[in-house]
Amino acid sequence: MEDFIINNTSWDKNYNYSNVNFSYHNDTSSPNGVSFINVVHWIIICIELPFTLVAMFAVLSLVKNDQVSPVYVINLLISDLVQLGSRIAMMTKERDIISFYAQIFGLLASVGFMVCISLER
Repeated sequence: MEDFIINNTSWDKNYNYSNVNFSYHNDTSSPNGVSFINVVHWIIICIELPFTLVAMFAVLSLVKNDQVSPVYVINLLISDLVQLGSRIAMMTKERDIISFYAQIFGLLASVGFMVCISLER
């Protein structure tokens, strides 16, 4: 018969984490309080907004009665505008949960319309 070894070890460890403090410090901010990420976001917003509106007008002029793809592209550009508007709302000091949900909705709508465009092709 084989020998059975029973190992009785005690794991009686007590860890006290009550004195641990976590702090977050943003090192990307300049002395006047404007962070580099915010500047990049505003530059993207200022470039993306006019180009999206021009692209919407250009695609709108291509819409014909029997084509569905330009309509999907226009809807994709509208979802990009929803994302852009919610990003502008999130960049302000008053961050609201509605702007976060609008950002998520715009993202999901964008992915959905990309799927519609790929299925149409």
